[in-house]
Amino acid sequence: MRKTTTNYLKMKKILFLVIASSILLVSCKPKIQNIDPEKGLINPERIVMIGGNAIAGYTDDALSEDGQKFSVASLLAQQLQTIGSLALVSPFIDFSSVGTNISGKSKMKLGYKTDCNGISSLSPIRIASSGDPSIFSNLYSATNPYTNLGVPDLKAIDINNSFFADTDPFFARITSSNTSSLLNNITALNPTFFTLMIGESDILDYALSGGSGVNLPASVNFESDVNLAVNTITSNGSRGVLTNIPDVTQYPYFTTIPWNGLTLSAEKAASLNTALAALNFGTYVEGANPFIINDSSSPSGFRWAKKGELVLLNVPLDSIKCFGMGSTSGGIPEKYILTLEEIATIKSTTLAFNSSLASIANNAGLAFSNINALFEKITVGFPQNGVTLSSKFVSGGVFSVDGLNLTPRGNALITNEIIKSINKTYNSTIRTLDISAYRGVIFP
Repeated sequence: MRKTTTNYLKMKKILFLVIASSILLVSCKPKIQNIDPEKGLINPERIVMIGGNAIAGYTDDALSEDGQKFSVASLLAQQLQTIGSLALVSPFIDFSSVGTNISGKSKMKLGYKTDCNGISSLSPIRIASSGDPSIFSNLYSATNPYTNLGVPDLKAIDINNSFFADTDPFFARITSSNTSSLLNNITALNPTFFTLMIGESDILDYALSGGSGVNLPASVNFESDVNLAVNTITSNGSRGVLTNIPDVTQYPYFTTIPWNGLTLSAEKAASLNTALAALNFGTYVEGANPFIINDSSSPSGFRWAKKGELVLLNVPLDSIKCFGMGSTSGGIPEKYILTLEEIATIKSTTLAFNSSLASIANNAGLAFSNINALFEKITVGFPQNGVTLSSKFVSGGVFSVDGLNLTPRGNALITNEIIKSINKTYNSTIRTLDISAYRGVIFP
């Protein structure tokens, strides 16, 4: 009897442990929310995508089919189809094309390049000696008009410009008429839902010039141009989403080469101290030193770069490495430098433009996606879906090899932010993308 009782107690204890373990496992198992996509307040009948490089699929310093397939427009449209929208009509380039930019150069890739010292290292290189000019042929079809109206380098002032096709071959290839503005093309489609990404190129043109020879648009003019576009598009009740502008000075194009990137041996530092003593800039030391930069406001016409100033990625590095640019042979030209004052101008203008965009979206009852806040996270670096993302050149996963435009993974990240803002505003349940399914920079 005692043995039977003991066995019974043992069995009861084992059963308790099994049940307790099962409860623990169930409670620790992650909850998977498999919510069916719902359109909420969105009418997905006619979706139109409007914007610049990210909408068009411009990446690796050119427009090509590979970039178009993974543009923000393509990725977002893919998710909107789950709530009933038609497939996006995009002006796809042939997959075999080398692509082109406005200067007639092909797209870039990461490859090996030999510098003036004979050292071979990974670097952005062109995939062909020239771009593909056939891309600029007009492809418009009245029976199946493009609903992806992404135009590389699109600015706010271009939206209602009836002569835009005369000055921009990327727009000329998709417009219904050479005298039809982008806004005319949009309204002819009578969208029920739209995405508008605008403003980045307005800022970038100034930044890419090193603040030389290009003026930033006045905030009041930018707001007026965007207001006109939004008011016209929404006049028939269309809903949509606006995005704001990241701080472009945090892009790897401006942050990869440091202001104190003149690396010297002890012997070379001593030599420069002797050769440049009359300039009285300071003392060169072994290791990192400031570049000499041209500055028309300086009495001598040049000076040492200051901490926080930015050297553009297109600076001729061979001239720095082998021919003394930035040290013995003179300063780095101003077109390759953003000074502290120019950086402050870019940041204040971005803030003003973003304030206008938020106000316009709010007044029109549209969703508003804070891409600027997302890029602040990218600048620091953060993990998502098992992938670490950052703005680090090449290895960060977000920016393509041109240091300005995004990889498919970067576009997927932006698309998710846009989807979140759409869902929040219109009570929809559109699914976000798994960004780990999209590539960063391809290494050779």
